[in-house]
Amino acid sequence: FYMMPLLPAFTRCYASSATAFDYALKIRTEMINNSEKMAKSESSAQVKQGDKMPINNPIDKEDGSVLPNKRTWSFASLKPDEIVEFLYKNIVWDKYGIVAINKPYNVCCQGGTVARGSINLIDHLPGLAARLSCPHLHPVHRIDRTSTGIVLLARTEQQARHLKLCFKERRIEKYYYCITRDVPSPLEGIVDIPLTASAKHRDCDWRAALRPTQSALDEANLTVLTRARVPTASSRSGAKEAITRYRVVDKFERCALVEVQPLTGCKHQIRVHLGYGLNTPVLGDHKYSSMRDRLMPQRLPESTLTRLGIRPARARDLPLFLHCQRVAVPVDPSKSPSDSASVSVIKAPFPYQFVRVMRQLKLRLPIKLMRSKFI
Repeated sequence: FYMMPLLPAFTRCYASSATAFDYALKIRTEMINNSEKMAKSESSAQVKQGDKMPINNPIDKEDGSVLPNKRTWSFASLKPDEIVEFLYKNIVWDKYGIVAINKPYNVCCQGGTVARGSINLIDHLPGLAARLSCPHLHPVHRIDRTSTGIVLLARTEQQARHLKLCFKERRIEKYYYCITRDVPSPLEGIVDIPLTASAKHRDCDWRAALRPTQSALDEANLTVLTRARVPTASSRSGAKEAITRYRVVDKFERCALVEVQPLTGCKHQIRVHLGYGLNTPVLGDHKYSSMRDRLMPQRLPESTLTRLGIRPARARDLPLFLHCQRVAVPVDPSKSPSDSASVSVIKAPFPYQFVRVMRQLKLRLPIKLMRSKFI
């Protein structure tokens, strides 16, 4: 009874039911709320002074750090109109009723709840449409939140139907570039392994799983990893066809720069085929780096850690180095009647941290890509 006046008000009110965990949780919540308020006030002050918007990558350009800086890739401190302006500045194509955005890191392309500090592109499409002076913008496809690169939008429903039909008929070609841990063997090939949802992670963190590969065919220096028989509904229910073409562009020690072309559109297809199929996961992909320790962060070779200048414990903070650099889209004949068979090639510059890490790992881009401007 005599100790009650010395306890905080929160403990006095709930002395009968509160625990130390509840008290610590309340303090932590108050600290987070105060930090968010301070971040919003700092952001609004910077915008009033005419400072630049956050850069289109999770790397701090000031100190040159490879690890993500939350102040550069978190959108929690930005207002909706500031986010719309930021997305508008990342538009790389606006012709024939097609709008292409060079999606930055930590932006979701589908509805629903989003991770802390990230934004949902769908929520800001009305504001972006008003900025482009069009009634609506229709999403056509999506890429992972942790990936960067081209995301296609349509100005009209007719163009959206045309693009979705092209995706369904596999007439749209997408080319990704990624940095991998270890070098794929062989250096060029096609991975043809069906994918399905992992049974251990159906109700929590979604993961894809491979259907076992039982044979490999070598023809003209082009290796095709394929299944021995087509999956049936009884033995392999839920499996989807997944085909990925890859080519090693450059390699050094235990890292490689790989060009990847997904021939199908399964979720996490590139990451699973490279990580589980070839045992060369994408740098920064902590989900598909190990089939044994699925909850452990990615383990990197000592040589890679030395070149990146980080400790093994900080490898968990590396972002995913997977960028959609080029998309070839057939033009709708109604939009371009002069040439009904024309194809528009949309390109997106590489993020700053992607190029910086390549230089640290001594990986080189092709000459035609080196001429393009980087973010």
